[in-house]
Amino acid sequence: MKIWRLIRKYLNPGDKPEALFILDEKVISVREYCNLHGLWKA
Repeated sequence: MKIWRLIRKYLNPGDKPEALFILDEKVISVREYCNLHGLWKA
């Protein structure tokens, strides 16, 4: 059974393009959407 956890950071115009998440579990994938560059996944 997979348990999904979603954590988001919304940015506003003028905000620095950064986010910090402190997690206990292993991060499996990271996704970022940019209105100029599209979807990025790592």
